[in-house]
Amino acid sequence: MIDVIEYFVFVIVPVFLMGFQAVLLAALFFLKARQWLSPAAFCAAGATAGAGYGYVFAGFSSPESILTACLAVAAFGVASGAMWWYLLVKREGARHGRS
Repeated sequence: MIDVIEYFVFVIVPVFLMGFQAVLLAALFFLKARQWLSPAAFCAAGATAGAGYGYVFAGFSSPESILTACLAVAAFGVASGAMWWYLLVKREGARHGRS
C-alpha cells in the first residue's frame, strides 16, 4: 500500500499533472497567439502533446506498453485541452464581454 502512495506522490503527480500540463500549455499558448481558438484545435493539440509525452514516458518506464501509454496520455490530453480551452478562451471571452 505504501508503494502505491509513493508512486502516486512521486511519479503520477509530478510527471502527469505538472510536467504534462507544462508541455501542453506551451502548445496552447501558441494556438492562442495565432488566434486558433476553437475547441477542436485545443483538443488536437492536447492529443498530439499527449501522444508524444506518453511515448517518451513509456520509453523510460516500460517499453512493452508504449501504445497503451500513448493512447492513455493522448486521451488525458484531449480532456486537458478542452478544460484549458474553457479557461483560456471561453471564460476569458465571457469576462470581457465577447462570445
